[in-house]
Amino acid sequence: MGEKHMEKNGMVVSKIRRLKFYLIVDLVLFIIIGLACWFGHYRTLEHFSNGLLIGGCIILGIGFFSLIGGLSGRHDFGYQYLRNGSINQKACQDVAEMNQSYSFVIEMSIIGVLPLTCGMLLKMMI
Repeated sequence: MGEKHMEKNGMVVSKIRRLKFYLIVDLVLFIIIGLACWFGHYRTLEHFSNGLLIGGCIILGIGFFSLIGGLSGRHDFGYQYLRNGSINQKACQDVAEMNQSYSFVIEMSIIGVLPLTCGMLLKMMI
């Protein structure tokens, strides 16, 4: 009973740590967008909301394009032929690579949704 509780508690701590990381990355993104708007002489709230929309779309695009780029190698016959090891090892490695690609897309989506949403909310309020 105690081990399950500790394992569950560890997962909660890990998720909270991950959420803090996402929020810090979003805060840095907001600061970068704010500085770009300031130095570009775009100093109205409407300009900042446009910057947030563009920044969120760029982050989402990076995530989705990385998925497309990550899948291209698995469909190339030369890629499959040149890899060493048994079929089972290749399949396991392909699944691990695909899961890693999907997790990156999910992380980028989580990071990109907040600026995108804030930009839309600011647009609606203006």
